[in-house]
Amino acid sequence: MSNCICGHRADWHQLDTGPCVICYTTPCNKFVAETVKAGNYLPPELASKLLETQKLEDTEVSPEVEELLYLQAEECAETVQRCTKILRFGLRINPWTGEHNRETLERELGDILAVARLLQAYNVISLDTVAKYSEEKIEALRKPDGRLRVAKVPEWL
Repeated sequence: MSNCICGHRADWHQLDTGPCVICYTTPCNKFVAETVKAGNYLPPELASKLLETQKLEDTEVSPEVEELLYLQAEECAETVQRCTKILRFGLRINPWTGEHNRETLERELGDILAVARLLQAYNVISLDTVAKYSEEKIEALRKPDGRLRVAKVPEWL
């Protein structure tokens, strides 16, 4: 059995014969990124395959970004919880907490936006791109294809 450039057996990459031609994917992408960053030789076919699929700086997530992604997931889960509370109890004041359900939803959505701003600060996302996708979603929801059964997108939006 032949080995790929990173030393893994070629059959670990689901190849029947010959050298590994997909070692730009996990688990080899870390090796490839380190090889290129160190200025070492990388076969042209492997380098071109790597450049087609990903940027070198996108191969790993820093501990800071990992923390922010976990935080964003938590904020999204809390927003889901707020939405279900409103569906169950309405927009009224929650008798157990004394908080208005609308305000808690607004707070959670604000938390999502705050973490999005932090993700932009770490060059994970672009809020301009997020805004573009938001506009695309609004336009998609305008179409009468059954996505919105009752609600309508206001003309001014």
